[in-house]
Amino acid sequence: GNQIAILFESGAKLSAAFWTSDGALKAAGKSYITVDGGNTGTVGARKTVEESTWAANIEATDAGEGLSNVGTGYRGLYFDGSSVSCVGIILRNLCIKNIYKKLANSTDFVDSGNNIVVEGNDILISNCYTENGNTGIYLKSTVTNGDNLVIEDCSVLNMSNGIKYATRSSANSINGTNNWVRRCRVDGMSTWGGGIGASHH
Repeated sequence: GNQIAILFESGAKLSAAFWTSDGALKAAGKSYITVDGGNTGTVGARKTVEESTWAANIEATDAGEGLSNVGTGYRGLYFDGSSVSCVGIILRNLCIKNIYKKLANSTDFVDSGNNIVVEGNDILISNCYTENGNTGIYLKSTVTNGDNLVIEDCSVLNMSNGIKYATRSSANSINGTNNWVRRCRVDGMSTWGGGIGASHH
């Protein structure tokens, strides 16, 4: 299909005290969509800019441990493939922050605050920076053997779970072809939210 592009203009931001399980930006069963945050330079393991210089595209200002909004289900960007798989999704140059802040070395295992969630196949998440949440990037294949699930050149900082791959129906590893996590920077993991399984990195 032909890609539909959503481009954040300079200074554009979705900001709220907290975002619900629907996220700040949600598309259910939609395919061939590109979301471009408009940030410049490269992050990840081969970064050419400091992540702190990037403007937030999506943020929460008062959600997480020790803040006013504590609970479950918060999301930032959500492609919902629970009924119809999302195919051909491209996310790039995005900065998504503080969806659910976790305190360093916390024993709170609340599974809340997934900054980026995509459910589908043929997914590319490239050159994105996400910080402060339960899971930085959560990529769910809608079939057991999902293909073309790629996360590259991303920075995932200060999370409980950095990058998580799973099938939609379980937290099992994905078996398929052309599935990659490459040239990413994952740092500042303060605590693991519950048990550590094969889907966690």
